[in-house]
Amino acid sequence: RGEFGQALTIYHQVLARDPNYWPANYNVGYCYYRLGYLDEAEQFLARAAALNPSDADTFVYLGLTYFKMGRLQPAESALRHAIALDRRGRGYHFALGMILLNRGEPEQAREEFRAELANFPDEAAAARQLQELEEKQEAAPPGRSNP
Repeated sequence: RGEFGQALTIYHQVLARDPNYWPANYNVGYCYYRLGYLDEAEQFLARAAALNPSDADTFVYLGLTYFKMGRLQPAESALRHAIALDRRGRGYHFALGMILLNRGEPEQAREEFRAELANFPDEAAAARQLQELEEKQEAAPPGRSNP
């Protein structure tokens, strides 16, 4: 219901009893992410990733946290790990595409947006990013690459 503060209170109670309970670590990290407390989100999501390295969503939100922190290399690594775990996760390729775009790698970003659309043809944000990249490429002078 979007009551992240209340959820945090409950999850912290769970973690007080069992600090290694993976779902609570993930959910605390997710709540902090949604509230914009990125340092706290990173702490709990990294712990959740260590406790359960096979959960793709954990790595997606860890990557998104790094992305919002401006830490593009670890963001890319986390998203690539998530995709290795689940190539068809909704939004995974889109998120990686945005990271690559911000790193100045439009060709690789384009491929990720295409992968997202191959999995989810209704993904409007990926379609919009892909269209913008293609329009920029068409507008580039001949013989020059345009990000």
